Amino acid sequence: MPEQEIEINVSSVLAMVTGGRKKFRCIGSTVNSVFEHLFDQEPSLRVHILDEQGAVRQHVLVYVGDEDLRWLGGLDAELNSPTTITVLQAVSGG
Repeated sequence: MPEQEIEINVSSVLAMVTGGRKKFRCIGSTVNSVFEHLFDQEPSLRVHILDEQGAVRQHVLVYVGDEDLRWLGGLDAELNSPTTITVLQAVSGG
């Protein structure tokens, strides 16, 4: 699968660790390879998106276009056409 440029949008909560930046342009052919390119640009995001085993954290939602990453096969999901990846982090409180 050829690599392509993908736009990644992160939530306002995650933008707090990126100096307010919410949009990134990354290259890759799978979600995982795009994330690795994202982490090269913004290393602080890794611990907020992935756990110690390299899986998406429990309270983080990732969408490829309008599809939930969990239904697409996880981080190894191939990116077949230009799309946008959206990363949301749940916020809770009392």
